[in-house]
Amino acid sequence: MDNKLLFAVGAVVIVVFLAFVFALPKGSEETNAAQTSTGAGSGMGTKTSDAGSVTVDLTPVIVNEREVSFTIGVNTHSVDLSGYDLGELATLAYDGKTAEPSSAPSLSGHHNTGTLRFAVDKQPSSFSVTIVNLPAGERVFAWP
Repeated sequence: MDNKLLFAVGAVVIVVFLAFVFALPKGSEETNAAQTSTGAGSGMGTKTSDAGSVTVDLTPVIVNEREVSFTIGVNTHSVDLSGYDLGELATLAYDGKTAEPSSAPSLSGHHNTGTLRFAVDKQPSSFSVTIVNLPAGERVFAWP
């Protein structure tokens, strides 16, 4: 009986491992190597602004010499977000330069997520994103 249990546990571990390996995003070695860890220890974790009636969560997912990208969540229970264009409202500041989004998710309704991307000409060590004209005014998110 113990051998059957050991075999079953081993099979489950192998299946979970294979599911994890095949669920990883596919991409070139260069793309995967360019991604920067965003764990709490790296100082690149999620920043949140819940001013007014709109909550914005911004998490860096790629920081390299060509691109700075964020996962963004914009959520509310009282404002229709379809009138707000992140492509017009967001700006990245780094090394004395500013950049407009190269792509931004469209907002609609009350709950939105997507990727906010900025093209850069060098890898920034620190940067900030400013989003203007949302309810409760300007939001500034900064990473060291």
